[in-house]
Amino acid sequence: MTESEEAVSLKKVSAEVQSYGAWKEELRAVIAEYQVWSQRQQLLSPELEEQLAHLEEYLQQDKIQLAFVGEFSRGKTELINALFFADYGRRLLPSYVGRTTMCPTELFFDETAASAYLRLLPIETRIEEHSLQYYLSRPEYWEEVPFNSANPEQMAETLKRVTETKQVSQIEAADLGFDLKFLEASGEPAATQSDAVVIPAWRHALVNFDHPLLRQGMTILDTPGLNALGCEPDLTLNLLPECLGVIFMLNADAGVTSTDLQIWNEYISNLRDGPNVGLYAVLNKIDSVWNSLESDEHNAQALEHLRALTAQQLGLQAEHVLPLSAKQGLHAKIKGNHEDFQKSQLEALEHVLSSEILGLKESSLRSRVVRSLLRIISQSKHSIKENRLALQEQKKIFQMDYRLARSNAQAQVKSAKQAQTRYRQQLALLKRSRDVLMVRRKALLRTIGREHIQRYRDQVKKDLTASWTTLGMSSAIKNFFSKARSDLQRLGFDAVEIDVEIEQIYVEYQKLEDTGVRLSPPTIDIDVYIEKIRLIEKQALASHSRLSTLLLSQNKASQRFFNSVVSEVEKIFLDAEKSAHEWLRSALQPLILHTREKKQALENEIVQCKQFSDAGKKKQEQLDALDKLIARTDEKTQELQGFILRVQEPPLLH
Repeated sequence: MTESEEAVSLKKVSAEVQSYGAWKEELRAVIAEYQVWSQRQQLLSPELEEQLAHLEEYLQQDKIQLAFVGEFSRGKTELINALFFADYGRRLLPSYVGRTTMCPTELFFDETAASAYLRLLPIETRIEEHSLQYYLSRPEYWEEVPFNSANPEQMAETLKRVTETKQVSQIEAADLGFDLKFLEASGEPAATQSDAVVIPAWRHALVNFDHPLLRQGMTILDTPGLNALGCEPDLTLNLLPECLGVIFMLNADAGVTSTDLQIWNEYISNLRDGPNVGLYAVLNKIDSVWNSLESDEHNAQALEHLRALTAQQLGLQAEHVLPLSAKQGLHAKIKGNHEDFQKSQLEALEHVLSSEILGLKESSLRSRVVRSLLRIISQSKHSIKENRLALQEQKKIFQMDYRLARSNAQAQVKSAKQAQTRYRQQLALLKRSRDVLMVRRKALLRTIGREHIQRYRDQVKKDLTASWTTLGMSSAIKNFFSKARSDLQRLGFDAVEIDVEIEQIYVEYQKLEDTGVRLSPPTIDIDVYIEKIRLIEKQALASHSRLSTLLLSQNKASQRFFNSVVSEVEKIFLDAEKSAHEWLRSALQPLILHTREKKQALENEIVQCKQFSDAGKKKQEQLDALDKLIARTDEKTQELQGFILRVQEPPLLH
């Protein structure tokens, strides 16, 4: 492999992620500059400032999250090493024969941290009923191990701690929520109990270090096998649904086993219903099934047959099933062996990551940020255009014969004063409407108040206590989701009623408008939150087969499971509440912005016309002044067009 070829293979995904990150930074720069521009033009209302702040917050928190899921010994960690960390010249994450990653491990970059660190949450925290989300904001529960990210050997040695295990009795393991049939018996002679089993020492691991991909907002989730997915609800209810891409790992020599299919059906397949989630299956270890006694063509056909069969079993498109060898790809990258890298077929997955998955992210960003920002800036541009037309009309007057022009100027002053009257009427309409919408906003937000979720939580606790059976638990969960969904549906119905009122406000405003401009109010989509509730319900009920196991843990695991469910629903309610608040805060923003710009234009028009009437002999001075105003208006239009072009510029995806 030549040096240039090696650079391409090692940095393909990194380059695309960096392009995406640069695009986000450009959008953030546009938001900041447009805010300064609006303030300079005296157009920055509190509503507009809040809208821009929401867009900035979204960009700041935006992440490219990838998850690698599958039963143990499928090569998840090895694939992560091969894809992202081969340039360290060694395995960065622990990956060898047998069980390696024993707890879910998140890799990311925390720019607020003073140094790189590994944080480990003790498995004993499962004794309590708190969800994983509860502990994420409480560092006192975690063991922190700092390390030097510039020293790959020290870093790799530190990260081995995610493989640590401990021996406990079967009763203790069940209390911690583990399914005993998936645990290994202790083979240690020093085991204190004859029925001792091996469990992970840690519940969750957080790895923060500075890496080009992680710095650009990528986060990587490495998961253990079925037992971890089953007893850690936050994985399937929170972490996996938030991922942009989920890579499901299989062994090529075994295909889809019954355990693989269980993981897929219970925890992964439902994710396809979520927005902007890419599901992919990897048939790993193809080097172990490549028959050296057969021709390359025969082996390729055999792999293609396995690929088609796997796609059929998992309900995926064939191109979303990727045969490869993570081990061969890692070794080839480290040694610079181009031929072996080609044989590993790792490049196909790199292409998926850099094109399809980042394409999904680009689409999401355009929907959430670009569309809103373009609407805001375009409204300013339209208003500037109206102002320019008014200035041109004034210029025509100044170019007329003095007597005729003076008459026209006086008529225009009269017309402008009439327009001012309509402006004041519009202003009064906006003030009344804003007061009405403020009252409506309070009533609307009460529809999804947090006290509702607390009330539903309390009711489910009673239901669970009354009926500790699999059927009773399932019924309690369904009842909880039914009530939560009803709240969101009622929010949707109320939003439709308010939307009709807002439309009527715009109609009344237009009746008082003399420029012919057509303004449209922003909208809100409640269905997206109802769909999120539906997806979480499917994920929760898909674990129905494990509810009987949860009963073994004296209700703690069951309560932990339900706390995770409630936590996710609370997050959806909070997001819906923020969206509704922002929607009603910005509902009149186009009218307010137009009214402010119109006020300035009317004041300028009256001043110019009066100056002409009072000093007709200075006509040329006034024409020069108007030309300067028109030129400045053109400059503003170009500035706004520059913002629009920068917002529309896509990331440089290849």
